[in-house]
Amino acid sequence: MTVYSFDKEFAVETKKSVNIGGQVQTINFTDNYIKKLNKAEISVSGILNDLPDDDGNMSAKEQAKLADNVMDKLTKTAIDWLNKLLDGRGQELYNFYGHNTYALLNIITFLTGLSNDVIKDRKAANKSK
Repeated sequence: MTVYSFDKEFAVETKKSVNIGGQVQTINFTDNYIKKLNKAEISVSGILNDLPDDDGNMSAKEQAKLADNVMDKLTKTAIDWLNKLLDGRGQELYNFYGHNTYALLNIITFLTGLSNDVIKDRKAANKSK
């Protein structure tokens, strides 16, 4: 009797090791983790989408205040999501990368790219069935 191995033929590796903030961490890109990543991206996009369409009617002082508020929201959102995605490391990473919000946003984008690779691998495995 021949035994066919699904695990050998179709299993997709969902764990990836990444070096973020000077620390290697293994992330398991499960459906739940990918959902969290999607929510993180949507949260960040939501902040940017809430910006007024025409800030030309604002004074320079109002524009500066708006820019500060947006940066504060982005920082808090990125730290909060990285706490959820990377075992509470959001503030640590913010400190590690010199209090740079864009570095945190790039980490979320980087993780999303890795999750897309996992999804592509899953689709390829499903097609070959």
